[in-house]
Amino acid sequence: MQKIDGPEARIADYFDVIAGTSTGGLLTTMLTAPNENKRPMYAAKDIKAFYFDNGPKIFPQDRSPFAQATKLIKAIIGPKYDGKYLHGLLKEKLGNTQLRHTLTNLVIPTFDIKQLQPAIFSSNEKLDGEDARIADYFDVISGTSTGGLVTAMLAAPDESNRPVFAAKDIKDFYLNHCPHIFPQSSSPVFPYLIKIIKALAGPKYDGKYLHNLVKEKLGHTKLEKTLTNVVIPTFDIKTLQPTIFSSYESNF
Repeated sequence: MQKIDGPEARIADYFDVIAGTSTGGLLTTMLTAPNENKRPMYAAKDIKAFYFDNGPKIFPQDRSPFAQATKLIKAIIGPKYDGKYLHGLLKEKLGNTQLRHTLTNLVIPTFDIKQLQPAIFSSNEKLDGEDARIADYFDVISGTSTGGLVTAMLAAPDESNRPVFAAKDIKDFYLNHCPHIFPQSSSPVFPYLIKIIKALAGPKYDGKYLHNLVKEKLGHTKLEKTLTNVVIPTFDIKTLQPTIFSSYESNF
């Protein structure tokens, strides 16, 4: 783009919405946050150097002989990285910049590992009013695992042919239903060992409560009825093969 439109061209100048999750959320922020001249803080070409300089501290790697076991345990009991360095870096670079200051719309899906619920940071509702919905802005919404549930909630139509849930409604949904969808073992003896055994032996959760809840909320709604295209990658643990549910195949 810079070769065509000059050195001041930035990705935020070309897109109505930029989205990213995990480290993509950091990229999204870097591409849309304004500097003192109301221009994007970073050009795309600057990000490589940023990650070379800060990546090893944002994502420190365990070099011990037990690194793989440590990663598995961390993945089960909490965050893989503590985030302290990243928090300090964002504070230094962004200061008090808020979502409403971004130079284009952004959406950053995340997951709160303490509350076991998704959280979606979005500038859309602040700009376009309370009736704005994520399905209005994207040609495709995709998610796997619990993200598949979020995808269905954001794209399935209600009786008025509008999305069943706004992004802000998902927090309360998970707070109310999460303990039943993802029941936690109360065994005081080796609780983490039990989690590891379940993860290796079969599904971590039986899904009965979730099946009934989806039936209650969505009824007989099919993929072809979604308000935008959806793609939900899954894994069939019985046949040990991936399965992809997509509205593209339903519509064509």
